[in-house]
Amino acid sequence: MSIFPYVLVLMALITNPVAGLTKTEIKVHKVNPRTEYQDFKGFGTSLAWFGNAIGGFTEPNRTRLMDLLFDKDKGLGLNVLRYNIGGGDAPDCKHNKKSGETHMRDFGNMPGYSPKKGVWDWNADAGQRWVLQAAKQRLGNELVVEAFSNAPPYWMTKSQCNAGAKIKGKNNLHEDHFENFADYLTEVVKHFRDHWGIHFYSLEPMNEPKMDWGAGGLQEGNSFTIPTQEKLIKAVKAKMIKKGLGSVRLTAMDESSVDKAIKAYNGYDKEAQSYIQKLNTHGYWGTPAEQDQLRDIARRDGHELWQSESDGSGNPNPFDPRPFDTESMVSVIELSTRIRTHLQHLRPTAWVFWQAIENYAQMIREDVNWGLIVANFEPEGTFGLAAEEWKIHKKFYAMAQYSKFIRKGSTMIAMDGKQGVAFLDKKSNKLILVLTNENKNSMTSSFDLSDFKTTASTVKVYRTSPDETLKNLKDIKIKDKSFSMNLLPRSITTFVIAEAAL
Repeated sequence: MSIFPYVLVLMALITNPVAGLTKTEIKVHKVNPRTEYQDFKGFGTSLAWFGNAIGGFTEPNRTRLMDLLFDKDKGLGLNVLRYNIGGGDAPDCKHNKKSGETHMRDFGNMPGYSPKKGVWDWNADAGQRWVLQAAKQRLGNELVVEAFSNAPPYWMTKSQCNAGAKIKGKNNLHEDHFENFADYLTEVVKHFRDHWGIHFYSLEPMNEPKMDWGAGGLQEGNSFTIPTQEKLIKAVKAKMIKKGLGSVRLTAMDESSVDKAIKAYNGYDKEAQSYIQKLNTHGYWGTPAEQDQLRDIARRDGHELWQSESDGSGNPNPFDPRPFDTESMVSVIELSTRIRTHLQHLRPTAWVFWQAIENYAQMIREDVNWGLIVANFEPEGTFGLAAEEWKIHKKFYAMAQYSKFIRKGSTMIAMDGKQGVAFLDKKSNKLILVLTNENKNSMTSSFDLSDFKTTASTVKVYRTSPDETLKNLKDIKIKDKSFSMNLLPRSITTFVIAEAAL
């Protein structure tokens, strides 16, 4: 390995005081392609609840939004989708906020396919289904879809409200309806395959089961104890086998934090653990040590692992308010460091954002910065917004720094340093490096590619910073299998090496 490039960098920093270079931190990143981690399926988003809204938007608004989310040239190229199998609440739910109004948030009252016992309505949920088909048109074979459930249909619940039990945190699925709920979920999965050409990769029958869901809440939800989780897992597995859904991976636990996911899985009996083929955890909370632990559990038991839901306003507690500002770098850097940390420690095979499109009016009302795009789901004139008015949040570009370049089929490989991640597409020999400098000072990074047999002569560079959004910078020359660049403060930089052969 030649050290000549590093000597040049050091000499320049020592002898050239221009632009405060003497204060620039120096990092050397050796990329090691022979240490491989997870094979990656992609970045994605859940379709609940925005699919329910956007699918009903007028043209050309909804098509433009689909391009921004799913087209890899025009937009993010998100290819992992989580489709919400709605339970459907009672039409005359007794927990209404006001007469004639649902208690649930706008478009959070997801339509169900079985509004009554023994009745099926395959015309339900037209909005979310339209979004799913629009994604399929743009992604083709890159599309990976998971079906997940937040709650059973209301008529299977004890409270007759699918937002939760009358006493928060209690199981709301009636003991007599575990088999019916398992039949409901698997029948939807089977119908999508047989009639709409959607082959679900996996099925997750519960969402955040240890949360205190209660009747009259803002969204569908159902709490499950460990024994009732086991009961549901076993019932769903039996229905999957009976209906010929063996290629669909049964998934659990979709807990709100990594530590809850660990406790839930460790609490299952061996039979339930053996039926699970993929572990899901939400990434809102979880120390690096906890992420390492869940990763090791998944690897030990031969399970795939997804980070299946994450977002936030930029605060350490992602649910704390932060002034709504679509140009703020705070939530941009927070999102990038969150993705980076999950990739380094959980090493998931998919990383899924929560709602890629959030309700513009709700973000203003609650003073938060969720979503990659904000679009008005509410009537004309709400907060002075036009109907269907939408705007790209700068977080969109943080996601683009990853999702546009790290595609399905890439493999995460080792790279020295904690600032970034490296992915290699072994078929095309394309190498992708993404680094985040969350500090207030600039940082010079030097990249050692000496473990590659051959490399391209130049590197393409894309950057998002306080003054840039996915800006394509001037190519950098590779010399002696090495290159260097000064990373701006509070920035995300993606390096694309078109040829890096082993």
